Amino acid sequence: MITIIFAPPRTGKTCFMTHQLNQLAFNRERTKLMEREIKRKNSSGFNLSIPKHCVAANYDITFRKFGYSPRHSRRINPFRLGFANNFVETHFNLPYEAIGITEAQKYLNSRMSMYFPEWQSRWYEQHGHDNLDIFLDTQRPMLIDVNIRELAQFIEIVKLKIFYDRFGKPCKLKWTIRRIENS
Repeated sequence: MITIIFAPPRTGKTCFMTHQLNQLAFNRERTKLMEREIKRKNSSGFNLSIPKHCVAANYDITFRKFGYSPRHSRRINPFRLGFANNFVETHFNLPYEAIGITEAQKYLNSRMSMYFPEWQSRWYEQHGHDNLDIFLDTQRPMLIDVNIRELAQFIEIVKLKIFYDRFGKPCKLKWTIRRIENS
């Protein structure tokens, strides 16, 4: 599923996306599905190692959950997401991987649609075959390429409320969101 998260500046878009990715980093069911699919691929000739989780992003994330050791995201370059081709060395994405791209309009700019490569466009169209979850954050969803917008669901962050402890440090965040099923 492709999810476009949008809101004005300073409303916690990237923080909300990181929260979503943190939940997926510790999702046991998803990790088991990923393991099973990697083992199936390895039995047919691949040589893939099985990670503890599979979250990739274009920024560094350390995931934390009580009772678990910290986990780190795999760093990716969104320009290299796509099918293998003769022009760009692409990232290999594992099945059931969750991918977070902040400031997605830089990489999937609707104004540059005529230059959006076919090997990358097809990859987004077929992301579901590998059960990928792709999160994109942007200030304005209309800046994202129309082919991707038509495949996506949307989350608008309406408001962010920050709660502080008695020492004045943030201790809790509460987002008010609006889900929009399609373009």
